[in-house]
Order: sequence, then structure tokens, then C-alpha cells
Amino acid sequence: MRVAATFLSLVMTVPAFAGLEQLFDTTSKDFGMVPHGSVQIHRFVLTNTTSSTIRVSSFRSSCKCATPKVEVKSAAPGEQIIVEVEYNTRTFTGSRSMTITVTFDQPRLESISLRVSGYSRQDVVFNPSQVSFGVVSRGKATERTLKVEYAGPDDFRIEEVIPPSGFEATAEEIYREPRKAGYNLKVKLPETASPGDLFATIQLKTNDPKTPILTVPVTGLIEANLSAAPDHLEFGQVKMGDKLVKKIVLKAKEPFTLAKVVGDIDGVSVKSTEGERTAHIVEIAYSPTHTGSIDQKILLQTSLPGEEPLAVNLSASVVEQ
Repeated sequence: MRVAATFLSLVMTVPAFAGLEQLFDTTSKDFGMVPHGSVQIHRFVLTNTTSSTIRVSSFRSSCKCATPKVEVKSAAPGEQIIVEVEYNTRTFTGSRSMTITVTFDQPRLESISLRVSGYSRQDVVFNPSQVSFGVVSRGKATERTLKVEYAGPDDFRIEEVIPPSGFEATAEEIYREPRKAGYNLKVKLPETASPGDLFATIQLKTNDPKTPILTVPVTGLIEANLSAAPDHLEFGQVKMGDKLVKKIVLKAKEPFTLAKVVGDIDGVSVKSTEGERTAHIVEIAYSPTHTGSIDQKILLQTSLPGEEPLAVNLSASVVEQ
């Protein structure tokens, strides 16, 4: 999962004396009343609006019921660092709050405290703790079921299901007894879901005045049917008259051929291995036709049915010979 993305907007410089805490979108999250057994997830986002690189050196939680994760620990100016926290209510009931301590060693040594809290209610239970699709190939129809069970004095009911955009989700009542009720929450992953990390939530509207909305995390990783490694070619400084060649590997789960190349970069030529195969070596040659900075992309169209062209970015700085 890549969580550092360069912003196109102008980078504003934070004064040197400002603390890194000011760069987070928020430093606390209250999950409110949540079902016992559920795993709630929140992402604290740091946006680097300084002129220096920011790097996380370590992170820890004050309680085992909250697990922090930082996959990309360094952010250049204009990039982001995401601190993802799993709040696991399977390990406790009642109210619980904890502190996530994130320590930075660049641009200076500094520690920031992030707070998470919530109330694990015993009368509502999720099983499993979240809707996890795991690793799924893009375009594959996939469904998951989560059981919601209630045991208490009220006539608990799920009145409406609000899924993420593009998803299908329904709550089917499977039993109702005095002081008990059970539902199967069925969630369908859309075939059109974009490749990459899946992080979304489903809202369950209930008739419970204490907790009118229950939140169900939805996670997974959607694998692209076609990938390029690398997908960004950095030619660096190139002199007029030079010819540089770089190679990429195109991979897919089914045999394919490279059908055509679409792009408007002068001086670029593409050559690929021939025949149908699941992996192709593609040579991209660049002979500049003018000086200046180049930051464009070419689109590689394959024979895979229904697969959109794959973008490969190309950048270079062209100078006189």
C-alpha cells in the first residue's frame, strides 16, 4: 500500500518553530459506542507542508488493544505520512482510551501523541470483527458476510444500510427472539473497484437511541490485472543527441501481447518481446528532440479484453550537448 502521494498544489512552508503536531489533520479520534468484537480503524494523516523531509523513526501504543501501523515512514515536501490505528474491542468492554506515540528524527527529534478512545458495548457483537476482502483480483465478483448479533432488553433493529459508493450491502434478519436478534450483513465488492488498498466503511442505521449509527470497517487489497515494474522511468539529466534505454516488466495473470503505444513524447520508441505471454520485457528508448524538463506519460495498450491502457510516467531534464 503506497501512502505517500505528491500534491500538485503549491507547498506552503510552515515556520521552523512550528511543531509537527500542526501537520496532522487531527490528533484524536473518539469511536464512540462500538460493538464488542469489532475492530475500528482510523487514519491520522500528516501532510508535509514544510520545506524539509519528515521521517518517522518509531511508534508505539500505550495499550495492546490499539495497534498502530506506518508503512511509509518518510515524506518529502508535499507528501503524506499516514498513521493507521486499529482499535480492537475484542480485548475489553466498557470505556477505554489510549495514546499512540509517534517519534520523528527528521527534520528534528520530536514526539507526537495521538489519542484514540471508545466504548465497547457488550450487547452488540460483530463476527468477524470487520468486512475483510483480503487480496482480490480486480474485476472479480466477491462477497463477504458479517454477522451482527444483539442481546439486551430493547427491540433492536437495523433499519438501513449505507454502503460505500459502488458497493452493494444488505442486512438480512436471521433470527429474532425475546431480548435477542441477529442479522447477516452481506457486502459485494464492485467489479469496477480500482486497484490498490481498500479502506472504507459501511454505516448501519439502527433504532437504538444510544447508538443510532454502527460503523463497519471494510478492508482489502485489490490487485491489478496488469502491472508495470517500474511504472516511472526517471532518465535524469540527458544531453541532446544522447539515446538512453530503460526496461520495464509488464505482468498479467493471463497471456497477452502489447498491442499499441499511445503517447505524445517526441523521441520515444518502444520495443517489446513478442508472442502471448504473462510477462513481457519492454524497452523504452529516449532520444530528446529539445531541451527542458520532460514529465509526461505513455499508455501501453495490451490485448487483454476490457483492460484499460497502463500508464508509465517518464521524466527527464534535457540540456545542450
